[in-house]
Amino acid sequence: DGSKYISGNRLQLPMIKVDISSYLGLQPETFSRSMKRLQEKGYLINTTKHIDIMNFDRIIEAIEN
Repeated sequence: DGSKYISGNRLQLPMIKVDISSYLGLQPETFSRSMKRLQEKGYLINTTKHIDIMNFDRIIEAIEN
């Protein structure tokens, strides 16, 4: 059940980011740069153990473009 990883705007990471990038079929550097770019824009706060979504609508827009 994935809902145990979500609380409000916080997403608890169930695995390390290298494993997440591999699961998504991305190079770890690509995943890291993408997360950094979203954080610099103020859309999220990226930490080791979780991601806080600050602006979900903007993240969706960034993904779609």
